[in-house]
Amino acid sequence: MASSHRLKLAYGLAFLILLLSLATNIVLGKALYEAFAKIQFGRIFPLGYIPEDRPLSNSSAHGPSISFWGDSRALLWDKSALTDILTVHDYTHGGITSSQLLLQLRTQPTVRTDYAVVQIGINDLHPLGALGPYNEEIRDQLKNNVLSVRDALLERSKVIVLTTLFPPGHVPLSRRLAWDPATLQYVHEVNEVLNQTTDGRRVVLLDAYTLLSGADSYLADQFIDSDFFLHVNREAYSRLNARLRQIVLEYQPLPHN
Repeated sequence: MASSHRLKLAYGLAFLILLLSLATNIVLGKALYEAFAKIQFGRIFPLGYIPEDRPLSNSSAHGPSISFWGDSRALLWDKSALTDILTVHDYTHGGITSSQLLLQLRTQPTVRTDYAVVQIGINDLHPLGALGPYNEEIRDQLKNNVLSVRDALLERSKVIVLTTLFPPGHVPLSRRLAWDPATLQYVHEVNEVLNQTTDGRRVVLLDAYTLLSGADSYLADQFIDSDFFLHVNREAYSRLNARLRQIVLEYQPLPHN
């Protein structure tokens, strides 16, 4: 009887192990499938999204026009708070890198605006912990790209508002494996390039980093987005918009040559 009981337990345990193995393989297979799909999507659509017609303006104002460019931080920018004084054109796309923004500017038909606002770069930097062998090349490319983005926007808009990279929130445990501990330093390096490329006339700096950072150089607590540590909340965008309004009043667009 004891031997029969042990045999049943062994069969039961083997069956559970088999079920666990099957479930694990299904999960891994799904993850591999999704990773494969993302890689192929990026190869087929190098911009990182499927080009499509989008409403270019969400404003009824007849004032100066302003365009927004960049990644999810620019996409989530509260543009509705500006439509009382500006005609807003939104060309932002979540998840894009500086290289993808540059490709977008080189391939998308030109629409001229009085002002252009750009926020780009964090998607180049946040994966560096997993891309160690290419760290220096990626950072150098980002610095070169922001200059090229500036030049491309100068052909489209009269005043370019370069926003410094937002400070990141504190890195959650689930993201630390792919996070380079020196990322804050890299953010400072890019922001210094942005600062040096302004001329106080047609290229203006909106120092988002200084406006949003706390005493420890990470995102200040009052601006934290509860959903994602690289995003900011509505209070942060309200502060950025207040500064942007000042810039619009202070820097009047000059006629295109």
